[in-house]
Amino acid sequence: MNRYLKKRGRTYYVVRRVPEDVQKLVGSTVFKESLKTTDLSLARKLRDERLKLLELEWAKARQILQLKARGMLKADELREALELRQGLLAESDPALVDEWKEAIGDRTKELYGGDVFESDFGGKGSARAGEFYGIASGERTPTGLAVEQFLERANLKPSTKSLYRKMLKLTAAEFAFLEDITRQRALKFLRGYAENTTAKAVSNLRTATRSLLAFHGLDPSVMAHHRIDAGKQATDKGVWTDEEVLRLIAESVPTRGDQGWLRDAITVAAYSGLRRQEVCGLVYDADKDQLVVVEKKAKTKSSVRRVPCHPLAREAVKRIVALPKPINEQTLTKQTQRLATKLNIPQRIEIDGVQHKRDFHAFRHTFASKLTSLSVDEATIARIVGHRGGITARYAGKVDPELYRGIVERVSYISVREAHCCAGERD
Repeated sequence: MNRYLKKRGRTYYVVRRVPEDVQKLVGSTVFKESLKTTDLSLARKLRDERLKLLELEWAKARQILQLKARGMLKADELREALELRQGLLAESDPALVDEWKEAIGDRTKELYGGDVFESDFGGKGSARAGEFYGIASGERTPTGLAVEQFLERANLKPSTKSLYRKMLKLTAAEFAFLEDITRQRALKFLRGYAENTTAKAVSNLRTATRSLLAFHGLDPSVMAHHRIDAGKQATDKGVWTDEEVLRLIAESVPTRGDQGWLRDAITVAAYSGLRRQEVCGLVYDADKDQLVVVEKKAKTKSSVRRVPCHPLAREAVKRIVALPKPINEQTLTKQTQRLATKLNIPQRIEIDGVQHKRDFHAFRHTFASKLTSLSVDEATIARIVGHRGGITARYAGKVDPELYRGIVERVSYISVREAHCCAGERD
């Protein structure tokens, strides 16, 4: 694809719109730079390298804007402090590290005067000096910068990294520096967040922040052992009826320019129980006729598995793996919601007074409920859908997936009319 590539004459340019949140600091709305080549293949490679550097520059710009809003330093002072910090942290020789710190101290005095290291930082100049020296010397760690370093280097699955990025954005907005996350302030932060969220969301925020602190050598226990009462009750996942599953598959017909990926994704999920990311990253072993969930797309170790392909999903599977690019997870969720709305199929239902939400993930619950209705034992269901199931599932993971083919192929969806007809035939 030639996205972000433009051509003037025979020469290629990289053109990218600058994100709105950093436009003011960057000073432009569009980034444009000649790649000085007429070769398309080389231009693509150079574009990708330049865009990667741009993202790093914009991340630093966001950090500067955040610190500027919360601290006392000007943008150019923050930029210099971050550059000095980067040089210091890149040095491994202890003697040179001491030289760096001495140089940072001299630069701080040069900028803010000779009184910067007094114990009483009552004056504005001295307070600004303390902030500059703290950042440059590594004694104060900007949270936004710490988050980017953590997400870049930590060994996290893509789905976990995406969740942590969302959670840690809240942490960075609350705390300008990692050292500001004390036990008392952490409690206040968590309770404030919990007022309009579920217990699971609070747990995600707590876990992400603990991981961030531990990664940077700080005490993660400041986020632990707090009594937090969530203000919002979690909504249970519901299941689709047979009639609804068939309607959603039948009505998600391909449109102009669409290859029918929504219909195929729903079909695969309904007949395999695969999660959203597993469907979007689908791998198919045609020789064994099995769906393969690779580690990169698996939620947990138990999720790495093979599932026999249901005959009614086989063609849909083949079309999905033949797509020119993977299905986008967010788009899949939104399109499923739009389809249900179009068909007047409620996405929230009440069962015995309890609210249940139905979305794309509900196809997984629907499939598992089908296995339960077929009297399949819990350990086998856990193995097929990739759930943690204790010792039994641990050994079941070594069983040939083909032993489950007969179970998977018994899953079927039948309309109300067909059900009545079948009942009549039995009578």
